[in-house]
Amino acid sequence: MSDFNKSLSQRKSNVLFATAATLLFSAFLFQIWYHATRTSATIDEGAHILAGHRHLQCLDFGINPEHPPLLKMIAAAPLSFFNWNEPGWECGSRPTPKPEMFSAGTSFIVQNGIDPIVVPTRLAASSAALVLAALIFMAAWEMFGRAEALAALAIVAFEPSLIGIGSLVMTDMALTATAFAAVYTLYRFRKKTSAVRFLDAGLVLGLMIGAKHSAVIFFRSFSHS
Repeated sequence: MSDFNKSLSQRKSNVLFATAATLLFSAFLFQIWYHATRTSATIDEGAHILAGHRHLQCLDFGINPEHPPLLKMIAAAPLSFFNWNEPGWECGSRPTPKPEMFSAGTSFIVQNGIDPIVVPTRLAASSAALVLAALIFMAAWEMFGRAEALAALAIVAFEPSLIGIGSLVMTDMALTATAFAAVYTLYRFRKKTSAVRFLDAGLVLGLMIGAKHSAVIFFRSFSHS
């Protein structure tokens, strides 16, 4: 085969690979959007949304202290551009007990309209699922090859649990994405040590702790790896 034919064949292969990856990402994104805009709010989401809103609004971390603020603040970011009916207590005035937290979160959604609150916050929170899909694709590509990367992405794109949890304002997907990112960045650091890869791993480990308190269990595994 001539060099020209080899080059043409390689270009076709690259185009097919890029097209397949784009279609799979698009399928995952569409399903995330569809689920986020079609399902009713869960009992936890109101508390997380209100907590993230207050975190950004006035650095009130007394509400929903059982979870770190990372995902909640990302989800509530779209709410920062509008005025809403606020809870009946001053920012940072007191810790919010758990029963009151759920009640206040539900009231916040109902008083301001369910779709205007829930849909944009869910779409913002779904960024964690999209990051996870991208990381799995890149990790499989680097570790095994392009065909394996497409196979891994196909599994992610049509996995009901990832679609269902990834389109809600919940801390689980943020932990999943950051934990996988931690494994991947540590793998890359062990593969080739450098200051940049060391900083990448440190940053991702910090984000993992900011996603959920239970992330501390991963450090024991990392320390033995």
